[in-house]
Amino acid sequence: MAVHIRIDSKTIREAINFVRLVYGIGNSFSQESAAGLQIRSFNPYDVLGISPLATNEQLKQRYRDLAKVWHPDRQGGNEEAMKRLNIAYKEICEQRQIKP
Repeated sequence: MAVHIRIDSKTIREAINFVRLVYGIGNSFSQESAAGLQIRSFNPYDVLGISPLATNEQLKQRYRDLAKVWHPDRQGGNEEAMKRLNIAYKEICEQRQIKP
């Protein structure tokens, strides 16, 4: 029997998976530099937890929801997670040629 506990309408498993993506736990990432920031390569859709088939509105809503959870000014926020979230969102917006 699985027990699901929700924090800010996100399951703990979803939060754990996001943190694993942010810190590259269990994955072999290559180092690269973007704007002087050392980051690891990643799939931006995985970081946002959406499908490449998601609409632009779904993309924006998902970004806003995750930003509310991970913003460093909020309790439990994480600056590194927010940086990766912003980079992923910007990359997808550039691919889709939409304004962030």
